[in-house]
Amino acid sequence: MKKLGVFFITTLLSATTTLATPIKIQVNGKEILNKVAPITQNGTTLVPLRVISEELGAFVEWSSATNTITIYSDLANLQLSMGSLEMTKLDFASNSETQITLTLAPIQINSTTMVPLRAISEGLGCNINYASGVIDINSPTTTVQPGSPQFTEETKLIIQNDLTNKYGICQTVAGDIPLTFSLTVNENKLKYYPCDFEIAAKLSEQDIAHLKNLTLTAPDTAVYVKKQLQSHMGQLALELITTYPEAKFWGYYDLSHYETTDTKQKLITSFACTWMNYMPDKDLTYAGSKKGLFTWFTSYDTEIW
Repeated sequence: MKKLGVFFITTLLSATTTLATPIKIQVNGKEILNKVAPITQNGTTLVPLRVISEELGAFVEWSSATNTITIYSDLANLQLSMGSLEMTKLDFASNSETQITLTLAPIQINSTTMVPLRAISEGLGCNINYASGVIDINSPTTTVQPGSPQFTEETKLIIQNDLTNKYGICQTVAGDIPLTFSLTVNENKLKYYPCDFEIAAKLSEQDIAHLKNLTLTAPDTAVYVKKQLQSHMGQLALELITTYPEAKFWGYYDLSHYETTDTKQKLITSFACTWMNYMPDKDLTYAGSKKGLFTWFTSYDTEIW
């Protein structure tokens, strides 16, 4: 009876996890060493996500609050959840979002997240060959190039004119607020400049003073105006991202005219409503910043007028 039990357990392990000769990984010709080697479960090969993604130039973010993993690359963003078969892919070239169903959900082994090889191949568009115990992963031969040469001073002027015509006035319950747009284009992809376009929407000193006064005399109205300004900026941002899906944008309200005035501390607002569609690296380099989803970096309710 004991022999039968041992035989049954051994057979069960063989059906779920293959414990054979260790599988090696190569990324663009370079062997990748990791504390957890690839494994095979039910015919699906699972590989360490972070080390492969980063070797391919992607940025991996883990959220312990939601148990989700987000991968930012030049081609697409991917989002996976522990225990879920569904992977969301935001493709920059087609500006579309699709759901990919994996054969196995991501798992953790010794604090290493393991995902099906398909998540790497379909998610990041890699070319993969598997032979003689070696997984050979290669970057796509064609990639979307953020900051490509089409982003020039001419492009900047086109965007600036469009913004002025469409978003030069923000209608609020406190009256129309005119905005002046100032753009900077990173035409030469400077090393320490993380985006393609920097977009500043400037409010006049008079309007800022008026809004500051509203905060003191009619706080409910001021809060509503701030929401309208943020919504206005959000619509502007989403139109830009849709029109120029390959570009990395950083947008904000420009209040620099207070930097040399005595009224700065009295009227200053940190009402930035700063937004971006990329994930900067710690050194704020162009090469290190990865395309991402639209996100608010600051918003009206976290700042002080």
